[in-house]
Amino acid sequence: MDYRGYLCGLKSMPQFSRLILDSEGMIWVGREAAWGFAEPLSWEVYSQSGEWVAVVKPPPHFRITAILRSEILGVIVDDLGREFPAAFSMERG
Repeated sequence: MDYRGYLCGLKSMPQFSRLILDSEGMIWVGREAAWGFAEPLSWEVYSQSGEWVAVVKPPPHFRITAILRSEILGVIVDDLGREFPAAFSMERG
């Protein structure tokens, strides 16, 4: 049983933790956030018309700052809270 909502006095939790619009107009919906880490563990990607396109699972502790045509930019946060810039290539179908 997930008690996160009750710990904050809430009876429900939002269906997503972050929304990002990428450079191609795709909508990225962050749904699963790890307890104690605000960034989603996976992202559902939807077209401009709302059709489901893909699920993207970035590396652990990676915070997305921008999504370009062929790259995902962001920072990796280490156990001490230090941030390191990172970029990952991406192929679109």
